[in-house]
Amino acid sequence: MINLSENKIIKLKNAIRNFLQTKLGESPSQIYCYLNNNFIAIYIHDINSLAEQKMMRLQENQKLLIDYKTQEFEIVKPDLIKRIERILDLKLNKIYSLVTEDGIRIINLRIHN
Repeated sequence: MINLSENKIIKLKNAIRNFLQTKLGESPSQIYCYLNNNFIAIYIHDINSLAEQKMMRLQENQKLLIDYKTQEFEIVKPDLIKRIERILDLKLNKIYSLVTEDGIRIINLRIHN
């Protein structure tokens, strides 16, 4: 079971915010982290630009934009893994990302035992 100090959680949130802004052009309004055994769930709100928000209003555009954001994340994921492992001083086993229709990115981190 992992136990992170408040300082490490703040550093994690700041690193994720910086990563999303510089690598993906996403400027989230809020980031929440939840710890559960060997998992960290990160909820990132309002990742879509104004143009992307308008696109998401049309059902046929939702899958296209979500697929694009998913592929874009996969390309830069190795860099995020390195940043997170350095901050937490832990080895990640898996990292998953999901984008929802309402502009939330969910990142799940599985810590190596």
